Amino acid sequence: SKFLNIKVKPSEFLKEQRKRMGLTLAQLSHLTEIAISNLSAMESGKRSMGVPTAKKLAKALKINYRVFV
Repeated sequence: SKFLNIKVKPSEFLKEQRKRMGLTLAQLSHLTEIAISNLSAMESGKRSMGVPTAKKLAKALKINYRVFV
């Protein structure tokens, strides 16, 4: 069988993983201490994230931070 190597954008992955975990932006904001406006901008691809932010998000979403950077 063939595997398709589809690279998901960090912004899309962030939104999908948050929804998969049943978290609202407000809940993720509370867990990460990242402003809702910043989270929203990251999910829409209007704002990039550095390693410290990626680590906070990954911890809250129980994934490896490298998926974001």
